Amino acid sequence: MESLLLSISVPLALGFAVSMKSRTVDNKWWDGLNKPFFTPPKWCFKFVWAFLYITMGWGAHLVAMAAKGNPDRAFRDYAQNALIMYWIQFIVSSAWAPLFFKAHKVGLAWGSNVLTSILIGMTVNQFADISPNAALLMTPYLVWVVVSGFINLYIVIYN
Repeated sequence: MESLLLSISVPLALGFAVSMKSRTVDNKWWDGLNKPFFTPPKWCFKFVWAFLYITMGWGAHLVAMAAKGNPDRAFRDYAQNALIMYWIQFIVSSAWAPLFFKAHKVGLAWGSNVLTSILIGMTVNQFADISPNAALLMTPYLVWVVVSGFINLYIVIYN
């Protein structure tokens, strides 16, 4: 997307929509789970995700701008494919919260997390070829999703 504001606003809005759809009043379920010691406190999730959506959108914007300003058709096509991968990983990532929090399908959610981690890694790799800064902006998201995968796996094993 050519507009930085739009590039950031779209992931924020879609992420908010997914979180609202995944919302549950079943805090007893989450509170009752055996979780690893490195599980972040509940209050931080909304702030972390807002930060991640901002950095993801900014990274996608850098890729779109690099493609726009490049006369090489192959480079532009590669950047377009990287942006398609960005949206694919975003859609796959969006399945995790409803699976985990709403449906309590922690095993299926973990599988979704593994797939999401792979897709984010592929996206970061493609972004790095186009804009190293875009890849750096996606890295916190990759780290967060991988760590959440370990938390999810712990929950699968110990609950």
